[in-house]
Amino acid sequence: MKNIKNIGKAFGIIILILFAATGCPPCPPYPYENEYFVLKDIDAKNINNAGRNPVIVDNENEIISKNAYGIRVSLDLKLLSNDSIGNVSTNSSFIKNFSLFSKLYAVDPPLCLPPPPILKDTIVSLKIFTVNNFDDEFMADSEVSDLFRIYDSRTRKYISIEEYLENFGFGVYPVSYPQSDKNFGKIIDLYLMKAPEFTGEHSFIIEVLLSDGRTFSSTTSKIILE
Repeated sequence: MKNIKNIGKAFGIIILILFAATGCPPCPPYPYENEYFVLKDIDAKNINNAGRNPVIVDNENEIISKNAYGIRVSLDLKLLSNDSIGNVSTNSSFIKNFSLFSKLYAVDPPLCLPPPPILKDTIVSLKIFTVNNFDDEFMADSEVSDLFRIYDSRTRKYISIEEYLENFGFGVYPVSYPQSDKNFGKIIDLYLMKAPEFTGEHSFIIEVLLSDGRTFSSTTSKIILE
């Protein structure tokens, strides 16, 4: 029995040495790992990208540079299972495990990010329509999806909406930390790459189609592009 204990201690020391060498202790289980989510609704807001970080513009008829305009689409997700744990702060098991690892290694695990939840239905398309005349080619009610791009932080390049959906639109989305009432949020920032020829009042409609046939729509508030 004593030899078994010594072997166990030796094995534990080896594991600790390996973690110390890699600098990456194991992550505790996350509360909503492998849970499935459903898209409840979407919300589209104007953003001003003139500064270092995009800023949401809530006021109607506010002036934004036509060369720094974007749209933030928020996806409202909800856990499907009623007994799923959706709030980290109330999950004592998760907190206990996370605290244990923190004490063992004196630091918070650096790569212990929440795993991406899985959507029950995938996004088939995301389209953008202009409410106002944009230029001679894109008049009111025209689709202007191709004029927008999404920034891919992995490649540090702007990609089309189609490319984004090919890479991220098949049901898996990284989300922010859980909010109250088992609601989760995800944002997609769409940046306008071509300034409108017609300045003045503008507004855009976002339409999202899911694989189960459901559609969601949201219209941005009116802003002034100059």
